[in-house]
Amino acid sequence: MTEFIVPQTSNATQNQSVPQDRIRRWVWKLCIATLILMAIGSATRVMNAGLACPDWPLCYGTLVPRAQMNLQVFLEWFPRLAALGGYFCLGSNCFSRRTWRLNRHAIATF
Repeated sequence: MTEFIVPQTSNATQNQSVPQDRIRRWVWKLCIATLILMAIGSATRVMNAGLACPDWPLCYGTLVPRAQMNLQVFLEWFPRLAALGGYFCLGSNCFSRRTWRLNRHAIATF
């Protein structure tokens, strides 16, 4: 009688959900990071800090401009650093494809 009340899951189903949960958490983190980046980008625009760092990709010739750091320089410099999130998106795409290739036979038999 208990088999009808408490659904039993096989190990194959549990193993499939682990990569999907990882991907789901990764996507949520990327969404939150994107929203933060958009908020800082809009603050950069509102405060006219778009030209606070004169050179690209560094700012005042260094990765972290400590001597010149003020609010406008921070607002211009931080999105450059946070834009590395694009590489995380590519990484999540590669991870998703790898996970799909490993589990496509188990998914196809479901």
